[in-house]
Amino acid sequence: MVPFRVDRGAIPGSFRLVGELDVAVAELLDTLVQTPPQGDLRIDLSGLAFMDSSGLRALIKMAKGLRDRGAKLVLEGSSGEVARLLQLVRADTFPGVVVIPALDS
Repeated sequence: MVPFRVDRGAIPGSFRLVGELDVAVAELLDTLVQTPPQGDLRIDLSGLAFMDSSGLRALIKMAKGLRDRGAKLVLEGSSGEVARLLQLVRADTFPGVVVIPALDS
């Protein structure tokens, strides 16, 4: 199991999540929006092996905060179980959320 971590992306306001996003680490996502980026927040999910409802809830909370500022949460690169979870809950219909799955999904 890969420990959960958040890596900064090459583009300002972008991050990559790695490992398993579950109840034990979901609150760490709050740190991403403590200093909000200008514009949309892009999160690369390609490094996530697993995400439970706590992780999903944290992303939805993040999207609401961004939406209140007129920005969007862009979730990119999801595949496998993470992509299935986002499809199951129809995350692409959530206000302020854009889902861009991995090409192989």
